Amino acid sequence: MNKSFKSIIRDARAQVLAVLLLLWIATIVKDFSWQAVVYPLYSVLFLIALDLGFTFLKTQKWYYPFSSAVSGLLIGFLIHYSQGIIILTVAVLLAFISKQFLKFKHRHIFNPAAFGTVLSTMIFGSNVSWWATASGGISLVFILPVIYVLYKLRRLQYPIFFLVGYFLFFTIINGINAASSLTLDGTVFLFSFIMLTEPMGSSITKFWKWGFGPVVLAGVIISYFLKISFADPLLLPLLFANLLVRITTK
Repeated sequence: MNKSFKSIIRDARAQVLAVLLLLWIATIVKDFSWQAVVYPLYSVLFLIALDLGFTFLKTQKWYYPFSSAVSGLLIGFLIHYSQGIIILTVAVLLAFISKQFLKFKHRHIFNPAAFGTVLSTMIFGSNVSWWATASGGISLVFILPVIYVLYKLRRLQYPIFFLVGYFLFFTIINGINAASSLTLDGTVFLFSFIMLTEPMGSSITKFWKWGFGPVVLAGVIISYFLKISFADPLLLPLLFANLLVRITTK
């Protein structure tokens, strides 16, 4: 666990976490409520405690839980605090199970935050709210620094391919004005630049280096035409793409 300050600030997970924290602060400032503070904080601390505790029992080692904090904060962003603490708790538990136990070929299968959120909302019959992106343009401003991080990680093509395809599809369906509004939405940007590029469930090898974004987009389009309502139309295709990546990658 001995890492210098310089190595910490260079850690891509820490950088993404910093962006999400800024987005969280901006959302709270814009429309303050104590629930908007407490519920995401609970989600983060609970998932960190689970991951750190389990890993220490298994390896007798501590580590900086940046990825746990990112996943916990995303869950807190996706599930609105008005839905109560139980659904949030179940989502965190499911994310923990996904991270620690659901593996194939010794690698993680799913994006933990997406897995926990989708299954939890399906169990309780609730909706994914993406409430922290309600600040609109603020979301876009804070997500922009992630572009540099993704460039360094060689994952910038994921959101670019997805967003271009997303814009073209909705231009054909609804016209360019509606497509522009939908594509520049804070929810779509948070999904594209944060959820879509999470390293555990994506791949930078072979077909998936260029195909991951288009495959997720294909799932979103299929969900649109099938009018799937039992799960989030962005997160569900992401989970299917995660599964395809793991099955087809060595």
